[in-house]
Amino acid sequence: MKIAKVHNEKNGKQEWTEYYHSVLEAKLIIGGMAISLFSVQMRGSDGDGKEECELSTLEKMLACLAFYYPGEQFELLMDALYVSRPAIDEIEHYGYSA
Repeated sequence: MKIAKVHNEKNGKQEWTEYYHSVLEAKLIIGGMAISLFSVQMRGSDGDGKEECELSTLEKMLACLAFYYPGEQFELLMDALYVSRPAIDEIEHYGYSA
């Protein structure tokens, strides 16, 4: 996800700097359409690796699904990173299947 595009001028030259931030997307797939429900920014603390960051973001996303869509049943489609006992436990805690 692009966060910002910043314009600077140095020595009479224009420079553009783009900043990006990783997000975990919750999308509703219906037929051939993908509808965004919401995004959760991935933020790791010092020393966290990419996997720990994505797993902690998964917990936030599942909490948001439960809060904004209470009682709805979702089947989650995710990449192989989430095929781990901590991720599966969190998914089952909220009553979803993957």
